[in-house]
Parts: sequence; structure tokens; C-alpha cells
Amino acid sequence: MKLEEVMSRADSGFTPDALLVDVIGFLAARSASCMVICEDSVPVGIITDHDLVKLFYKYSEYGLPDSVTAGDVMTRNPVTFKTGMELNEAILLFRNHNLKHLPVVSESGKLAGIITLADMVNAYIALAEEHNKLEEVSEELHWLSLEDCLTEMPNRRAMERDLLQAEARAQRYGETYTVALIDIDHFKAYNDYYGHLAGDEALKQVAAVLKEMARTSDKVFRYGGEEFLYFMPISRVDEAHTAAERMRKALEAQNYEHLKNPRGMITISIGIAQGTDGSWQDTIQRADEALYEAKETGRNRVCMAKSGHVSGSEEPAMVQRESGKQLLQATTDSI
Repeated sequence: MKLEEVMSRADSGFTPDALLVDVIGFLAARSASCMVICEDSVPVGIITDHDLVKLFYKYSEYGLPDSVTAGDVMTRNPVTFKTGMELNEAILLFRNHNLKHLPVVSESGKLAGIITLADMVNAYIALAEEHNKLEEVSEELHWLSLEDCLTEMPNRRAMERDLLQAEARAQRYGETYTVALIDIDHFKAYNDYYGHLAGDEALKQVAAVLKEMARTSDKVFRYGGEEFLYFMPISRVDEAHTAAERMRKALEAQNYEHLKNPRGMITISIGIAQGTDGSWQDTIQRADEALYEAKETGRNRVCMAKSGHVSGSEEPAMVQRESGKQLLQATTDSI
């Protein structure tokens, strides 16, 4: 299968001197996730939804200046592929370069189309159905749809699949399971101080520690942003608390520098909830409430849903004596 059979058609798009607000308006009107920036129809850069998220984060306090152009934001010299390339060849390069958007050009170098991860997945499904070789492409499909590229952890889609199965077992057989929501403390301040590239490295370091400390029967997922979810099937809350506390201490022992954290190092807060016969979404909601309690009472600790139990805390009495107004202000400033 050639790339020209898979790609979506694309116009030459905007030039580097085009105003970014016009590019954003174009993307919003078409619900598109990227824009290829061209000069004389030849790709010279690409702007993705990830680039825009980082940009809005940078200007979140002051607002995005109207004078920002596409050239100020775009990733220059994007990797491109020729229309005649075979899909199997492209997927290898796609993986090696860790790409999510793939501009396709003609033999003369002019922009011809764009391929996204969704296009790749759909193409592999079509190939599997046509040739009855689903097993041969399952590994590639799994990589494309179930793994977080940055941390090499299972992603949120994989998490939902596993938790749905756990919910079904709980409702049918009465099995219990536990989930722990894990949040990196003061991560926004870390990104602001060290930069987003360093923030990505910090996420990978934390992920490595969590994966190393997880029990063989458990799974750790990239939940989103600086949050992870630790899933413990057929487990009790006391076992989950012990496992979560082991993770918290293991990361603390690494002593990764974080000068914008009052403790001077990267730490995590954890909220735990047990799932029974309710929905897995309700279980995560209760874990999230426990995580909020952990953050509200000083961070770098483990809290259990609806139990009021806190572990790993430092000077909790001092934290609890703060007035509600002071605590709300401190929490707002550090999120």
C-alpha cells in the first residue's frame, strides 16, 4: 500500500509570516490537529496541537501577542515522505522519529497530503482485514494506539480497557481492585523554572521509578500531563497503601533536583481508592478526591479515599492549622 492511498489531501497552507491567530482559526474551523507551513508549496515547517498547547501555556498569564507568526512557533524542516513510499517503510521511520503527523510530498517536493496516527491505524486495520493477517500487525497497532510515546508506558486508552475489565470482574465475581492517582508536586513551577524539555525528562525519570517499583501483577499508566495511574487488580487497600508508599519513598530517595519545590527535590502525591461493584470512573473520581486531600495537606504523601488517612506527611499539624483562605491561596499559587 502506497502512502498516497492512505494520506488525507492537504493544501499548501500558510507561509511562515502568516499570523498565528489566522492559523489557529483555520485549524479550529476544520477540527484539524496540525498545519503544514509552506513556501512555494514546499513544506518548511509544521505546527501541531502540541506546539499550540506549549505556546498557550507560555503565555497563559499575559495572553498571546497578536504579532506572533507561524514562523515563530513552527517546528522547522519537518520530516517528509514521498507519495510513492510503501506504508510498511513509512511506519518504521514514523516510529524511529517518534512522529504523530507526517507530511507527504510529491516527487518535486510539493506538499501533497498529510498522514496522522489515526490514518496509520486505519490503514493497518484495512490491511489486516484484506489479507487476514491481524496477528502480524497487532504489535504495530498496539504501539500506535496503546502506548505513551514519551514515557513508554501504557496510555489512557489502555487504562480504560483494563479498568473496564476490572469493573466487569468486580460486578460478576465480587473481586476488588484499587487505583492510585499519582501527581508530581509543583510540576508547573518545575516547567516554568527549568523549561519544557527538562520537564519531559523529569516525566521520564518519574515514570522509570514508578515502573521499577510496581509489582509484577500491577500496571502503571500515563494518565495525562504530570499524572500517572497505578492499577492494582485483586488487591486490598492496605496492600495498595503499602505499594504506593513504597513508590513515594523510592522517588524521594532519588533526590532529583526541584528548586521550586519547598523540599528541594521532585516528589509525588498519591490518592488511593478501592473499586468494588461500581463504575471504574467513580473509583477514579474517589482517588482524585484523595489526591486533592494529599495535595491540600502538604503534598509528598499518600491519602486513602474517604478514610482521612495520610502517610508520608511532614508537619501535618502545622498544615492543618492554616486558615481556609491561606490554604486555598497556597494551593492556587502552586498548581
